[in-house]
Amino acid sequence: MEKIKYTTLSLSEKLKLIRCVEKGVKRKKDIAADFKILVNSLTYIIKNKEKILAAVLEKGEFFAALLGNKDFKASSGWLEKFMNRSGITCRTLNGEIASVSEEDCKKFLTDILPSLLEVYAIEDIFNANETGKSKNPRCFKGVKSLPVLNESNKKAWMTSSVYDDWLHKIDHKFQRENPKVLLLVDNCPVHPKVLIQTSKAIKVVHLLPNLTAELQPMN
Repeated sequence: MEKIKYTTLSLSEKLKLIRCVEKGVKRKKDIAADFKILVNSLTYIIKNKEKILAAVLEKGEFFAALLGNKDFKASSGWLEKFMNRSGITCRTLNGEIASVSEEDCKKFLTDILPSLLEVYAIEDIFNANETGKSKNPRCFKGVKSLPVLNESNKKAWMTSSVYDDWLHKIDHKFQRENPKVLLLVDNCPVHPKVLIQTSKAIKVVHLLPNLTAELQPMN
């Protein structure tokens, strides 16, 4: 039997775990196994649920203030909507963590990534991920301009057309500033590989399927 390699959960993963336990979709023992943690660790997280939720609310207010919205007050209602928009659900867990291949992770880290680092400087390597569907998130209230491109779609986090338009815009930007950039994205169907052929300054590398939870910095 393969020995389980236990891991340390991020704040978002702890939120997923809490939601799974509250939904009662599996036994706690099985949920702990999905997250690759001990049952005692799961019990400790649930016991400290209120502290974890408070930490998330505090971070929400911190980033809102950072964007100029100092009057924003994070609430339990906001947190629930944030979790739904961000895909913090048991379904996301099963799709990203439970099917992770340690062999594929090792191959990427030992074979693929080192070869990329030989060609691209660290400061020229970027990672991108989409989040939420709202055109005007509450955390952006009062913010007149952003130092990034902000797009939205009512039906999905991302569509091929939105991704295509965004990729072309940033590719044009880098053609002027830096003609040699590496972009890491997940293997999502709305990130079609055919678009790679039209990029001039950006080399797009798709992470191997189901490795997002382990390898993607922005996840």
